[in-house]
Amino acid sequence: MLDPGSFELTMRLSVPRDANVEVWLRSGMSFTIGLFGRRVPRDCRGQNGRDVCTLAIPFPQENSEEWTLVVGKWSSGRAVVRLTFAFTRVPPPQN
Repeated sequence: MLDPGSFELTMRLSVPRDANVEVWLRSGMSFTIGLFGRRVPRDCRGQNGRDVCTLAIPFPQENSEEWTLVVGKWSSGRAVVRLTFAFTRVPPPQN
């Protein structure tokens, strides 16, 4: 459950280079935000045969909302997905 306020969403994802993985947030009201996948721009670098990708975006929250983190792996075979995910409250802008 995320209370109202201004947040920054940060994510670090490490996946094998050939893995077809998608990450998204789904709200209790069936609203979906894509975070990582084929149609989402990403910031990745190669490290030990893996792609290490990061994301930092503003995430304003007007009302209390329950969010579910969903990770889908669509490629065949096994893939170890390492994911770090956090919401950090950001102070409101000063006028």
